[in-house]
Amino acid sequence: MILKAHRVSTRKGIKRLLRHLVHGDENERVAFIQGTEADVSDMHADARANESKFCVRHWIISPHESMSNDQVRSFLRKLAGEFGFDISAAVVVEHQKPRAVTSAFDRHWHVLVGEVDPISGRVLSSSYDHVRHELIARWSEHEFGHEFVHGRHSKAVLAGLVKRGLNDVAKALASFIATNTTLPREGFTHAQHQECKRRGIDLPALRAVVKDIWASALSLQELRDAFGSHGMAIEVGDKPGTWIVQTQEGKLVGALHRLAGVRKRIAADFMSSQVDVVRTAGNDAGEKDSTLKGVPALDLKRQKADVLRKLDHLEEQLHVELSAPLPPRPEPISPKEFAKKEKHASDALTKAQVAQDEAWKQVQRNPKPSWWWALWPGKRKRMAAKSAALAQALAVADIAVQAKQQLVANVHFERRRELRLANAEYKKRLSAHDRREKLARERLFVLEAMRDILANDPGAVSKGFEVLWRQAEQSLQSADDDDATDEAVFDLEATTYPLRN
Repeated sequence: MILKAHRVSTRKGIKRLLRHLVHGDENERVAFIQGTEADVSDMHADARANESKFCVRHWIISPHESMSNDQVRSFLRKLAGEFGFDISAAVVVEHQKPRAVTSAFDRHWHVLVGEVDPISGRVLSSSYDHVRHELIARWSEHEFGHEFVHGRHSKAVLAGLVKRGLNDVAKALASFIATNTTLPREGFTHAQHQECKRRGIDLPALRAVVKDIWASALSLQELRDAFGSHGMAIEVGDKPGTWIVQTQEGKLVGALHRLAGVRKRIAADFMSSQVDVVRTAGNDAGEKDSTLKGVPALDLKRQKADVLRKLDHLEEQLHVELSAPLPPRPEPISPKEFAKKEKHASDALTKAQVAQDEAWKQVQRNPKPSWWWALWPGKRKRMAAKSAALAQALAVADIAVQAKQQLVANVHFERRRELRLANAEYKKRLSAHDRREKLARERLFVLEAMRDILANDPGAVSKGFEVLWRQAEQSLQSADDDDATDEAVFDLEATTYPLRN
C-alpha cells in the first residue's frame, strides 16, 4: 500500500478539496465513514483564526490488496499515534472506483485532520513525514499479510521499526529488501497528472497501455505503430538520451522511460539501436564486424563466459552482503551489576542520613544556656564542650551525607555514560552496515548495467572486465543525473501502483 499526504493551504481554501471528495466524477461511490463537510470547514476556520499557513492535512491511503473495516481502523490508529492527533476529530471518506490496474483494490480512503489544534494552538507534526508514511505502510502490510512495497526510504524505515521495538517487522522487511534490489521509479508527477486530466487524458490508464506496448514491441516500427493506434507518437526529447510520448496534436504526455517503467538508459539504448538500424540499413553489421576484426569468435565466447562467471560470483557475494542481519546492540555493564552498585550506594546514603538525623536530634535535646550557669563555672565549661562536640558531630554527619549523595550520583552518571557509549557504538555499527549495504546495492546496479552492455554489444567483452565496469558506472551516473531533475510526489488519488512489478 501507499500512504501519502499534502498540506492544504489556508489561503487557497478548501472548496476544491471538498468538491473532489464529495462530487468526484471518477468515483462510483463516495461515503463519509467519519465526520462531515462541516468539520472540514471548521478546520479551515480554526487555521484562519490562528493565522496558520496550512489548514488541513490530507492523507490518502491507497492499498493494492483488499482491506477490511477493522484493518482500516487499525491503520488509522497507527497514523494518529505517529502524528499525534485525536482520531475522533478526523474526517474519513471512502472512495470506490475502478483502477487502471485491474488487480488493484478498487477502494481508497481520504483522511483529513486539522493542522491546528483549536484549543492548544499546536500545529500538527510534519517532520520526516515521507519516512514516517513508509514506516506506517510497511508496518500495516506486515500486520495485514500484504506484500511489501519497496519504498525509497527503506533504511530509515528499518531504523525506525527497530527503535519502536517492531523487530519482527524489521526482520521481514530487511529480508524482502535483500531479494528486491530494484528501487521504485515514479511514472509521472503530480503536475503532469493534473495537466493531463485538464486535457481529458487518463494518465494512469495510458501508462498501463505504454507498459504493455513496451513489453510486446520488438522493433521501433512496431513501437510507433502501437503508439499510433492509441493516438500517440514517440519523439526525441530536449534532454540528451531522452525520448518522449506525445499526442498526435503534439501535446507532451511524459517521458517514455517513466511511462514504460524502465531505466532511462535501457530505453535510450533500445531506441538508439533501432534508429541506427533504420538509418544504416545493414551497414551497422559491417561496422560491428570491423571493430572485432582479428578477434576469433571462440576467444570472444570464452571471454564473455569468463566475464559472466565473474559477474555471477560477484552477484552472489553481494546478495550475501545484503542478507546480513543488523548488527547486535552492544551490551553495557550488566544491569545486575548496576543494580548492586545502586543498592550499595543507596544503603550507604540511608545510613548516613539516619546518623545525620540522630546528630540533629541530640543537638536539639542539648539544654540551652541558663543564667545560673554563671554561678557554677564547671557546669558552664562542661555544657559548652558538649555543645561544641554535638555541633562537630552534626557537621561530620552532613559531610558524610553529601559524600554518599555524590556516590549515588556517580553511579547514575556511570550508568548513563555506559548507555551513551553503547548507543554510540551501536550507531557506528549501523553506519558501517548501511555503508556496506549501500555499496552492495550500487554494485548490483553496475552488474545489471554491465549485463545490458554485453547484451546490446557482445563485442564489448574484448575491452576487459575493468573497462566494462567503468563504462557501466558512467552510464548509471549519466542516467541518475538526468533522473534527479524530475523527481516528484505521486498523485496517489489516481496512481496505478507503479511501485509494483
